[in-house]
Amino acid sequence: MRFYLVPKTGDGLTRLTAFRPKYIADLEGVDWAARDYGLEDVLLVGAAVTPAQHTLLVGNLDLIAIPQDLDQPIGLTVLTTLQAKLEGLHIPAEWLTVSQTYRDAMRVVAKLFGLMGRFHAREGRVFFQTGITLDTRMNQLSQAQRTALEATAVDLGLTVTGITPTTPVRQVLKRFADGLPGFVFQGEVL
Repeated sequence: MRFYLVPKTGDGLTRLTAFRPKYIADLEGVDWAARDYGLEDVLLVGAAVTPAQHTLLVGNLDLIAIPQDLDQPIGLTVLTTLQAKLEGLHIPAEWLTVSQTYRDAMRVVAKLFGLMGRFHAREGRVFFQTGITLDTRMNQLSQAQRTALEATAVDLGLTVTGITPTTPVRQVLKRFADGLPGFVFQGEVL
């Protein structure tokens, strides 16, 4: 089993045009499962691929491959690159350090995907609309955007107390992810 962050293809309107992971969905005979980051254009995918298929996949620059050994530490040489790639997908990553493992990172990222998936199901729209970034402060969101994000968190049993008007979205998302329970995804405990 390997894990990837890949672009989302399809429009989700019909069975034939359903959202699916770019590259992976086209591999013959590959068992995969995906979680979406709401309506953002990225999927977290767990896929049972062969070494040859993995080699083919990592040749795509818009794909992030997670090492197969999730319990290895995130090395100093890849930390900055991993943070930049995640942040480029609107996934907060400044909290990552070399003392953490890829499993630690995957646990938070998977929870963030769950949070944004709930946002999409509840609101039917993308969260990171034009002008909203991870550094946007809560008081820079419209009242409707703040209410939608907070209502999503409450739906998940999370508390919104302690979030101030100047708290950046990145910290709010990370805090919400930390409050969510772990789960099993494609056989891995996250």
